[in-house]
Amino acid sequence: MGLPGFPALPVEWAIDARIGPDWNSLDALDHTEDFHLSILLFHAAEDDLVPISTSEDFAKALLHRVTYYCIPKGSHTEAWNVDPEVYNHRQSAF
Repeated sequence: MGLPGFPALPVEWAIDARIGPDWNSLDALDHTEDFHLSILLFHAAEDDLVPISTSEDFAKALLHRVTYYCIPKGSHTEAWNVDPEVYNHRQSAF
């Protein structure tokens, strides 16, 4: 799932106990044909939680569905914080 190993274990255990998902089936790149809507994707280049290659690969695999913006600074979920005006403009334009 791209989460850090040890801290993610209790979350995985709780989800396993509740619904027993097939974790290996959650790789979006294995199911690109299932995406039918347009996707707006922001990823901060300094994200230390999710490798930027994850978003780059996803955007390349769904080239005609994904509008992808690599944000040069900021960490995980901080794309808006880097430049709120540009972020909001891109979101509105999308």
